[in-house]
Amino acid sequence: MNIKLKIIILVVAGMGVLLLCYYLLAYMSFSDALDKKYTREQLESNFKEHEKEFEELTQYFKSVIPQEKKKYSITFGRSTRNTVSLILYPKTISPENKIIGGSDLRMDAIELKKASDKLGWSSAIIKKLRDKLSKTNCDWIRTVEWRDDLLQIYPQQQGMGKFTYGVWDKPVVDSLTDEYGKPLSKIGFGNKVILDYTAAL
Repeated sequence: MNIKLKIIILVVAGMGVLLLCYYLLAYMSFSDALDKKYTREQLESNFKEHEKEFEELTQYFKSVIPQEKKKYSITFGRSTRNTVSLILYPKTISPENKIIGGSDLRMDAIELKKASDKLGWSSAIIKKLRDKLSKTNCDWIRTVEWRDDLLQIYPQQQGMGKFTYGVWDKPVVDSLTDEYGKPLSKIGFGNKVILDYTAAL
């Protein structure tokens, strides 16, 4: 076997290995192989261990939302140590009412400044909100456009199906349990919180 043929075989073999690695990475990305998953029991336990932190997060988030800005659905997330997400969704999106903000924004990002200015949030508020969110072991908190009396807090998880802590303004009444489930406790802050699961479509 001459040297050129050996080189060709090595190149083809190398390309085959690279294609195989690419396929495996793509497969794992589109499956739940790399996803962080929790059971309902684990998330119920997380809430019980951090009930005070959930209550403080909810109270603070509500306190920094201006009354006149409730025409937006507000989503806040802690992305990495140096970035956050802040997205304002108008209840009616149009050329005059566009989505403001974005995901994975550095503290000096223009998009973050536009969204935070709209809410009157300082960098201190953003950092405090990120800190309170991290203490619940969750990544996201958001208002719900179709219900003014409900907040949603998303745990640290990935994948298609997700659990959500639904936090209501008042203790959960029986009329809500058929649709949303039972509250996490009968007393304390937990009687306002329902752990909901949204399956993949």
